[in-house]
Amino acid sequence: MIKRSCLALIGIILFLSCSKKLEVNENIVFRQINGGGYGEYSGPMHIELRPDGRAFFYRGSGDIVWSGYYKIRGKKLKYEDDGSETRYTFEIVSGTELKGENGEVLKKESSGQ
Repeated sequence: MIKRSCLALIGIILFLSCSKKLEVNENIVFRQINGGGYGEYSGPMHIELRPDGRAFFYRGSGDIVWSGYYKIRGKKLKYEDDGSETRYTFEIVSGTELKGENGEVLKKESSGQ
């Protein structure tokens, strides 16, 4: 019985240590690495997260960067613009990778870029 409890406890600790946690203690930019729009006013999707909950989001087409807010709940990062018209949800794959609603893969840029 004690052996099972110890194994269960070790399993829980390992599971929690491998969680998909994202902490925003400084400005972070995630940029799309798979594809990135078409035409003159297009490029890779990117989102900048700030520690105060503000975010700047470019969907990858057009020439508008949306200003809004983000919230992190579990494995989801939810973006909403100031006018509540633009919403987007990302899956947090790791502290350095996000996955968009349509399969976009965004990687954290190094602070030197």
